[in-house]
Amino acid sequence: MAGATQSKQSSQTRATGNGYTDFTKFGEQAFKNFQDFKVPGFETEQLMSSHRRNMETLAELQKAATETARAFGRLQSQCARQAMEDAAAFSRTMMQAGTNFEDQVEAQSCSIKQAVKRATDQSQELTDILNKSQQTMAKLCNARLSECVDECSAMTKKAAKTATKK
Repeated sequence: MAGATQSKQSSQTRATGNGYTDFTKFGEQAFKNFQDFKVPGFETEQLMSSHRRNMETLAELQKAATETARAFGRLQSQCARQAMEDAAAFSRTMMQAGTNFEDQVEAQSCSIKQAVKRATDQSQELTDILNKSQQTMAKLCNARLSECVDECSAMTKKAAKTATKK
């Protein structure tokens, strides 16, 4: 059963051609069933339109999250590569420092100081990526939520007007 679900999800993702699931199609069939269901003062097309915009926002959020994950992964990869280069450089420095204890301590101190500075800078870059993404996604969610509240209010007012006319 889980394999069939994964296969269906994979085919939905592939169907978009961009690696993202097409949330705009999500639930369309369910709403098509509502088209024939008539409630006085209630327009299913408005509800479907609102739902479609919700799914478009969800797709934008998914895209933003994926782009953030990619950027985060690239930076982590660069950090790991830099750490390996630093370790190799540290080994060379220690070999060149010779057997003099003071020279070795000086070399270690300098290398550690550079490594801590680089790690702090890289940590800040990673934090900045996540903060920027969080702000972007929060703005998208807040904007759509505000629109949705307005849409629901308008639908309710219209339904109330229709009900009082009869």
